[in-house]
Amino acid sequence: MKELLLGAKMKQISRIFTFAMLLLVSICIAEDANDTFVVGPFQYQILEDGTAEIVKYTEGINAPAQVEGETVLEIPDSIEGHRVTSIGRFAFIGAKEFNRVNIPEGITRIGFWAFADCSFLETVILPESIRTIDDGAFTSCKSLRYLNIPDGVTYVGENPFKFGTDVSNLIISEEHPYLDIINGVLFSKPDKRLICDLKSDRCEHYSIPYGVRIIGSFAFYNSPNIKSFEIPGSVETIGDYAFCKNTEIQKIAIPEGVRAIGESAFDGCSELRSIIIPGSVKSIGKDAFKSCMVLKEVQLKEGVTTIGECAFAKCYNLELVVIPASVTSIGENAFDLERYASYTVNEKLTMIVTKGSYAEQYCIENEIAFVHRIFRITKG
Repeated sequence: MKELLLGAKMKQISRIFTFAMLLLVSICIAEDANDTFVVGPFQYQILEDGTAEIVKYTEGINAPAQVEGETVLEIPDSIEGHRVTSIGRFAFIGAKEFNRVNIPEGITRIGFWAFADCSFLETVILPESIRTIDDGAFTSCKSLRYLNIPDGVTYVGENPFKFGTDVSNLIISEEHPYLDIINGVLFSKPDKRLICDLKSDRCEHYSIPYGVRIIGSFAFYNSPNIKSFEIPGSVETIGDYAFCKNTEIQKIAIPEGVRAIGESAFDGCSELRSIIIPGSVKSIGKDAFKSCMVLKEVQLKEGVTTIGECAFAKCYNLELVVIPASVTSIGENAFDLERYASYTVNEKLTMIVTKGSYAEQYCIENEIAFVHRIFRITKG
């Protein structure tokens, strides 16, 4: 039953992801359509400094060259007298007719989702002129194996490699001023951010290095094999989808010092059995622990104030939740068995709440069983 539910969920996520990409591309093309020009397979626009940005690539016009067994796309360094300096958002999204891209000297930026869903792309050669790689630039490039990031890169978006992109050979110099790779994990030095896991064959336990402040969005999305993580006390933020769909995680400790747990941070961690959330965490994001199907116990410490919409929805085996008096907001369907459907009471669930608290009133209004916390008074 669990496998069928997971399979259905994954198909739904795939459909939503595809629809979202198509919708976003349609919007962006519509925005840029009046200011663009076409030369061969490349659609471009003129930027304020007179240089060109490639905004769309159309397949089937000029076939990429065959070089030593690879299908190579050479991006031009100039178009109709304009130097090409940028690859725009969604420019090559979904392209399938090449497996290697050579990006020429002079290009300084790769835009948001520029090469997203290029499922046959294996090799990308970046020039020394590159300064910016935006969020999701290589999203869902599931064949990508080689990418070099020159020392001149000074900005990398939240996560350029979302949705299962596995860059087994990411080349970064040891002296890179902005980025670092430690044990197969990519880090941003200036903001002490863990960007993403680059390994597909990681062992069962991973310890995040002390000093990391932010676990970035999609950092360990669907990372296989890992059954436990150690999060150091230096971490302040767990980003959206950070551990989403890690179906092997059984144990994770959130340390005091973490202030926020992002949207869908642990969504689909179907083997996670219990969780303690420290009082330093002020907000638990939407869908944060949704579909944690064997999760039985949740303990929120005094200090937590907000439980987001559907935060523990579809946790079918949840039996006990401790909610402190500090909680003053619980989002819609936070503990519902059917996300966004008509409310379905989890008859297994009992909450431990403080008498007269917001959580007690929430239980009454939503017909959830509860008991009051018992405070022990010790005489000195």
